[in-house]
Amino acid sequence: MKAASALLLFLSASGSLATSLLSADIARCLHKIHHKVFLPGHTGYDQARFNWNDRLSEVSPAVIVRPTSTHDVALAVRCASKTNLKVVARSGGHDYEGYGLGGEDGKMVVDLVNMHETKFDDNNRTVSVEAGQLVGRLLHFLWKERNVGLPHGSEPEIGVGGHTLGGGYGLYSRLHGLMLDRVESMEVVTATGDVVVASKKKNKDLFWALLGAGHSSYGIVTKFQFRYFHAPNKFPVFSLTYPTSAGNFSDVLIGVQEWFASNPPREVTGIFHILPGGAIRVSGTILTGNPTKQKQLFQEIIEKLPKTSLITNQKMTLPESFLYFATNGPHMAVDDLAKTQRRSVKSYFKAKSGYLVKPVTKEVADKVYDIMKSVDNQAFIMFDMQGGQVGRHSTHATSFVHRNTISSIQIGVFNATRLPWLHEIYNTLHPDFPQGYQNYVDNDEKDWKKIYYGDNFDRLVHIKNKYDPKNVFQFARSIPLH
Repeated sequence: MKAASALLLFLSASGSLATSLLSADIARCLHKIHHKVFLPGHTGYDQARFNWNDRLSEVSPAVIVRPTSTHDVALAVRCASKTNLKVVARSGGHDYEGYGLGGEDGKMVVDLVNMHETKFDDNNRTVSVEAGQLVGRLLHFLWKERNVGLPHGSEPEIGVGGHTLGGGYGLYSRLHGLMLDRVESMEVVTATGDVVVASKKKNKDLFWALLGAGHSSYGIVTKFQFRYFHAPNKFPVFSLTYPTSAGNFSDVLIGVQEWFASNPPREVTGIFHILPGGAIRVSGTILTGNPTKQKQLFQEIIEKLPKTSLITNQKMTLPESFLYFATNGPHMAVDDLAKTQRRSVKSYFKAKSGYLVKPVTKEVADKVYDIMKSVDNQAFIMFDMQGGQVGRHSTHATSFVHRNTISSIQIGVFNATRLPWLHEIYNTLHPDFPQGYQNYVDNDEKDWKKIYYGDNFDRLVHIKNKYDPKNVFQFARSIPLH
């Protein structure tokens, strides 16, 4: 009790906001994990609430807890419930709108940065990964230990927790599915502070909801059990570049999208960027170790895509291909991935996303060229081929509804002066976007319930009422109670 009293005195000294929010009950809870707790005015608080995106205003959580175990997470959630604090979880801190810090003042942030244990379960041929692990470290561990992988995205600093629960698309997803498709089970702390397992056999409705809508809506996932895949030692990574003009841009753009729409063999991944000035680059991987099949599939790509002489094709390992596509990849060595940390330098970023279910028209392509020809390297448009294993699941198999599409699209800017361009290009393409990717969350999107969750939304609300009827887990884009 002396320690709890001392902590209360400290809270009083920290300011009226902390004092008014934190009752004796939460003080006692914080005492049990006091060395993992950051309060306003406390040493380390400003560092703990750091957000890399310079576009966003600072928010002031009521408390930031950095647990080292599921037991710690459960303690924190129980105390938040007692004192009516809303709770959000933070995995990698990579989200585009800062919702991992609550998106507004006064919430409890359960930051999983210290929960990153990764180990193999040889009996079940799976890998156990805590939700605070980062993709770069995970990739390095899996490859160095067993030459295996998971179909995650290609940014090293992404947190496994948020990435998986919102879908988790990556270079190898057309052959091996999304990250959420590889989940066998999850350890979850519910709104009551209980620890449960969610799987296809246990808490099946919770399992369904978390896989696609699990961002701080139903509980905090602390650990995943994934089915990994065995990767070829080396496989082709290719690129084709098309210098364009007003005369041929639409032909190239539509030709590439028609290739996407043809649903190429699952081993093939395709990404295309519209570059500053309107040039187009198509790049991708052929994920097979069979030399004959590598050659055959590459030849099919060359035959089906518009003609160009600017072609590269080189063989890489799984981590080498990851770094090839990563934003900062050229500046990293494979072993640097083991030392991946969260972003610690401020930079500006704003993005919008969508999914295409058919190629754009020539009229739209011409408008895109008119807008793109004057843009610089502070903006981009990127299309990721879908289909393959991603599209083999029903839209109702999990809460992730984006299955029957030909490509996802991300449009982004790195400078506030490019925002008018972002809105212009988005408004040009938006009529063709029936859906949007929840991992590329956009605070401007008013119809988010429909574009992120489609006709799965009503069931998600029903499950929310079952597992979190007091709305303990809440932020601007969490699943509501009604």
